[in-house]
Amino acid sequence: MIVAFSTVRTVVDAEGRYGRRGGIHAVTATTMFRDRWIRVADQWKMKSREQLGGATVSVSKSDSTAW
Repeated sequence: MIVAFSTVRTVVDAEGRYGRRGGIHAVTATTMFRDRWIRVADQWKMKSREQLGGATVSVSKSDSTAW
C-alpha cells in the first residue's frame, strides 16, 4: 500500500523567501511511503514502512501580512 503523508504548517516569511517580507504562508511537505501489512490472528498489523524518496515541499501563494 502506498501512503502519502502530508504535514501543513503556517509560517511568517520574515526573510522574504516566498514573496513579501512578513507574509504568511502555508507550507506543505508531502512524503510517500510504502506500507506492508500482515494478518495476525484476527487483526492487521503494520509489518514495515519504507520511505520512497524525499519530501516534496510546496508553499501557498498567499501574500497576507502577519500584523
